Amino acid sequence: MRIGKNLSKQFLDVHFGGNWTVSNLQDHLKDVTWQQAIYQEHNLNSIVTLTFHSSYYVTILIKVLEGKPLDGKDEDSFKAPPIQSEEDWEKMKLTVFENAKKAATLISTISDEQLLENSLMLNMETILEIFPE
Repeated sequence: MRIGKNLSKQFLDVHFGGNWTVSNLQDHLKDVTWQQAIYQEHNLNSIVTLTFHSSYYVTILIKVLEGKPLDGKDEDSFKAPPIQSEEDWEKMKLTVFENAKKAATLISTISDEQLLENSLMLNMETILEIFPE
């Protein structure tokens, strides 16, 4: 199996299931209400913030894979949009999962040579490590 195809499968697995840990983001967020998602205990991050944080890097990756310059800052990865209703929360989750599918499609087209000659593979593996197991 080509490296890009394998990374693409891993990307889909951590978002939608099928990985060896039997854990995925979609199942974890499925029954979370918007009130639960915005709840913040002490100085810990909310579910919304953590969801945005993990998907922020996917958005940046998509842009790079589309040939655009790398334009992202770590400090921006925790600046989640305000969630004030169930509709906002569902829209955010939909965007996260649509971006995951788009990223997986783009990843699957990358040649092994492209992945191995620069830091793309390392960046993608790092993104995969963000997700729950």
